[in-house]
This record gives sequence, C-alpha cells and structure tokens, in this order.
Amino acid sequence: MTQTVKPDSQSPADMQGPPPPPNDNPGRLVDAFMIISLVIGLSLMAGSKMLGFYTAAESRLILVMGLGIVLGALGSAAMIQYRTWVITGGAAIGLILGWFLSHTSGSNYAIVQLKKLPPEATATLFDTEEFYRAQTTRAHEFIVLPDQVKAKTFQAEIAIGDDNPMMFGCIPSEAVHDAMGTGEPVSWNYHLAEAGQRARLLDDDTKVIAEEGPCTVASLSEPPKSSWRDVFAMVAFAADQSTGELLDALRSKSSFVRRSARSGLAQRGPAAIPEMMQALTSRSDYRTQLGVLVAASDMLNADPSLRNSIGQSMDDVQLQRLADLAGHRDATMRSYAVSILNQMEDPRVAEAVAGSLARAAPEAEADLLVSLKEQLSDSQSPQGNSAVTQAVRSFQVTRASRPQSETQTALIEQIEQAATGNKAAADMVFVQLGAFTDEDKARAFAAKLNESQSLAKISVTQKRPNDPLVRVVAGHYQPRSEAEALRNRLVEERIVEDAFLSSFPDVIAQ
Repeated sequence: MTQTVKPDSQSPADMQGPPPPPNDNPGRLVDAFMIISLVIGLSLMAGSKMLGFYTAAESRLILVMGLGIVLGALGSAAMIQYRTWVITGGAAIGLILGWFLSHTSGSNYAIVQLKKLPPEATATLFDTEEFYRAQTTRAHEFIVLPDQVKAKTFQAEIAIGDDNPMMFGCIPSEAVHDAMGTGEPVSWNYHLAEAGQRARLLDDDTKVIAEEGPCTVASLSEPPKSSWRDVFAMVAFAADQSTGELLDALRSKSSFVRRSARSGLAQRGPAAIPEMMQALTSRSDYRTQLGVLVAASDMLNADPSLRNSIGQSMDDVQLQRLADLAGHRDATMRSYAVSILNQMEDPRVAEAVAGSLARAAPEAEADLLVSLKEQLSDSQSPQGNSAVTQAVRSFQVTRASRPQSETQTALIEQIEQAATGNKAAADMVFVQLGAFTDEDKARAFAAKLNESQSLAKISVTQKRPNDPLVRVVAGHYQPRSEAEALRNRLVEERIVEDAFLSSFPDVIAQ
C-alpha cells in the first residue's frame, strides 16, 4: 500500500522548489555603473585638456574631479601586470594618470616676483586672465604658465592700501618666456617715483622694465589673443548689460569686474564713446575716469583704424575734458589720456591740449608739451596753428615766475616752430635703448654696447628735474626718419633686442 503525503505536511526545504540556475553575469549592474562612471570621468579629464581649460585653475579642478570618478568606478577591477609584478585596483589607474599629469604639466612655468612693495600693497598680474598668485613675506610671487602669455606684453595692477590702483599696461613678456622651465624666478622691484611721477618696475640692475601707463600701438607686435574661455567669461559678463551698466561696474571693488567692464566697453567700439565720454565729464570718481580711459585706449590699440571715428564721436566739451585729464596730477590717469590723444586723428586735439596747459599740474606739463609737439608734427596743415601759438605763449607768461627746465624750453621752441608751419624742425627724436635709475649702471650698459658695434655712438643723458631716470641713447637728437632707420638697423643686427623713439629733447651727459 502506497502512503500518500499530504501537501500540508511538506517540509520548508521541500517547498522552496528547485534551485535557481547559475548567474552567468553576477556583475551586470556593477559593470553598467562602471561604464557610466568611466564615460563621465574620462570626459571631464579629456575636456579639461581639449577645451582649453588645462592652463587655468578651474581646469585642474575639473581634471581632479574626473580622476576621482574614474578611480571610484574602477575600484579593484583595474590591474596592471608586468612579468612577476601585479598592480590592482585604483593604484593601477592612478599610476597611469599620475604619469600622464607629470608629462603634460611638468615644470614648464615661470615664477615672477614683485619685490619692495609695501606690506599693505595688493598686486595682480594678468594678460587675458589673472596669473596664479602666492603672497610671501618677501615678495608677491606669481606662477605663469606658457599659454597664459599670449602677446608681446602683459599688465599689472598695483594698489597701495586704499590708494587708487596703478596700471602698468606694457610689461614685456620676453623675460617671462625665457624663464619658462628654468626654475629661476624673474624678479622685478617696485620703484615709487616722486609725487606726480610714474611708478616703475626695475630689474636688479635698476634697468626700467615698465612704467605706469598704457601700451602704445608701436609697442604691440600683435593684438592680444584670448582663448575661447577668456572671451566667454568676458562676454558672459557684458552680454546682458547696457553701456551704462558697464560704466557703473567700473566702480566695483572687484578687479575682475572692473576689467570685464573695461573689456566690454572696448569691444563696443565708437558707438559706446558718447556715453563713455559723458561719464568722463560728469563723474568725478577715479575708477570710472580711469576705466573709461583704459577702455578707449584698448579700443584704439585693438583697431587703430578707429582713430578718426573716435574723435568724431566726441563733442568739443568732451574732447577738452580728455585733454584736461592729460594734465592730471595722477601719472596713470594722464598717461592713458595722453596715449589716446596722441593716437587720435582730429585737428581739434592740438588746440584742446594747448588749452589745458594753463590748468595742468606742474608734473604734467612736460607730458602735455610732448603730446602737443607730436600733434603739430603729424598735422597735415602747412599753415600752422595760431591758436596753439597763442596758448603756448600764455602758458609761458603764467609760468614766468617758475624756472623752466632745459627740456621744457626746447619743447616750447619746437612747438612754436611747428605751430608756424616749420614741422621738420620740430620732429626731432632720440633713439632710446634703455633707462636706469643708477647712472653708473647706465654708463656701463652704454660702454658695453659701444664695444659691440660701430653704427652709432651710445651715450647717456643728464637727469631731468623731477625725473630719476638716466637714459641710454644711440646717436644724437635727429630727424625722425633718420632715427627710425638707425633704430631698425640696431634691432636687425641684434645689437639690442628693442629700441624706441623718444620725443623728449634730452641733453647728452658729458
């Protein structure tokens, strides 16, 4: 007799049924997570290099984020095996990526030191983006990567405490390029001149590297090139803002906001000039006035063909205001104003500059006289300018009680010659090869050049009143065409790396 087992008497083990089939892909979910994580992580890492981020601080953050995601995704699945050596887990991929980083970044950078700044000073170095800064007890140090210096020159903004910032708009980048990867820092000393004079950056031999003020078109080998990231940052800031809002942003405490506002105004071209000049005449705060001048100067440097249209966008009152700022006590302010006036092609400029002479600060008189001489020398009118002659003579009367330097006397004589139509006699210049605060080092530099060439005698100039610089010049005071030919030969034959023409009628020291 067969015994029947009732269903309710089955054991729990019997009720579980047959065992499930073996899982051929136990890591299916983990593999999907790994693939997604790897795609995201590697995309971030590749993007930091391919999209131009790799030379900026944020690029390293993106790269590290991607690396972290990749390491987290791989876990212990990564393995490198070489002969009897086996490396597994995150260490394997970390070894590969560490090698990648060490061979793509390396030590190809330069260190720039700004020394002898007061303890309360703040400094910023930048081209189209700020350079990395690390303030030490001895100097302000900056790390400059190769792709950050895109033009022949870069800029610095230095503020001493709560004072107005000083702009150094024409710092040559050649020394920084030469120091890339050497480990040797480029050291420049801050030198504050007497009241009303331009501050300077000097090398250890007291040679002048840069002065307060803008770059001229002649100083720029090519317009600065910006990466798409730099352009995007500036454009994103300015895109949705009106010209008035950009002018308001010039007063910001943030140097990035001020710089972005200046860039936005410069990119708008002559269409923005009327509002910019209205702000220049109606607002008295330093940052707005300097910001407008820097934006207009950058506008001209980026597109010299605007020389005529910028003048046409100014009425007589605004042009006179610009000329008055060229006589400002502050060296940075007047240097930018003078730079704009010297680049403009407008017959009204000479009379505006002459009209500002009587109101100019004493320390600005030489700059105004040089600007006026340049305007008259470049004028296409053969008849001269009686209004300028009258203004200069009035200036001499008002300054009769104060002794004039030899420089001012010579400049006034040349201005009067040009104002009466004798422009050839007024357009006389020196070929300047360098400037030093130490006369002995200037003479040593001149002697070294005299030993290495015979094109022209190299001499030093006498110090001018209220000017601590001794200049090294080639040849003598001569017509511009002859001076340009001499300068070109000196540079072409590699006797000097660079030289420029100086309008100051310096006196050769004996």
